Amino acid sequence: MRMCFVNFFMSLSPWRRAWDFCRPVLIVDGSFMKAYYKGTLLTACGQDTNGHIVPLAFRICDSESKASWNWFLSQVHDCIAFQPDMFIVSDKHEGILSDVSDIFSHALHEYCVEHLRHNMVPKFRGADKNLGWKFKAAYMTSTQKEFEEYMSLLDSEDVHIRPWLRKIDFQKWAKCMSGLLIKITLVAIY
Repeated sequence: MRMCFVNFFMSLSPWRRAWDFCRPVLIVDGSFMKAYYKGTLLTACGQDTNGHIVPLAFRICDSESKASWNWFLSQVHDCIAFQPDMFIVSDKHEGILSDVSDIFSHALHEYCVEHLRHNMVPKFRGADKNLGWKFKAAYMTSTQKEFEEYMSLLDSEDVHIRPWLRKIDFQKWAKCMSGLLIKITLVAIY
């Protein structure tokens, strides 16, 4: 019988204490482990006031599934203290989408724009190579007028980009459409 590693979770006390000094942003992501040891690394990080990434917890598990995200997010919820105006940034994995609203019901949930950009650029291959910065400009603008100008630039690249982004929901990624008074520019975690 072959022995197999199934699950590992870690959240160190200094990491949890550091959360008290972070911005109210919880960044969660999953990454496939493709080397000798296979599996998935789930991470939860914060961001300090200098923009540095602060690890909060991680889990190594067999796969990125709804069950693995549910268990991981429940553990993270128990490890960190609630912060007013807290929001969670993630990709659009189904396990994260359903569990964030259940486990972190007090927090807003937004999508990582780097994940959106990385998904958008290959999807619209015929578009200009500057598609990435045009999307970033649309995301970063703080007024709806400027947002509309950048969206028009994206429309000129490919008329299918706006409907694709609308399906994702502008409020989940565009600064000017968010209900937050202050939106923090986040570093992507890969």
